[in-house]
Amino acid sequence: NRNTVAELHVDANNEGPSLVILLGEYEGGALCVPGREWKSAPGASGVAYRIDGREPHYSEEFRGTRFSIVVLAHRGVKRR
Repeated sequence: NRNTVAELHVDANNEGPSLVILLGEYEGGALCVPGREWKSAPGASGVAYRIDGREPHYSEEFRGTRFSIVVLAHRGVKRR
């Protein structure tokens, strides 16, 4: 995702833990999981966070350029 501010949501079709990687030069833009009273450091870049995408989460407004890469186990992928 490039320069995306996510509203409060849960990840559809997510089977469990997600890895969220934040990159870029920006101010603000914390990743927040309100049910756990947790948020990432504002402006953090080159960091990865493990969250459960099935829990409600969102990102805060920011200034600059922010990328987020989300790695998750999609419900449609068969397990061996």
